[in-house]
Amino acid sequence: MKDYHINLFYSEEDEGYIADIPDLRHCSAFGSTPEEALMRF
Repeated sequence: MKDYHINLFYSEEDEGYIADIPDLRHCSAFGSTPEEALMRF
């Protein structure tokens, strides 16, 4: 299994945290906390 880099940032527009994996097209998750965004993967 390959390890992937995850970008985690706060979006003021969405008023929440977004986690995305740049190596996987269209792979992202949203949460109200950083932990919640990561758990949604």
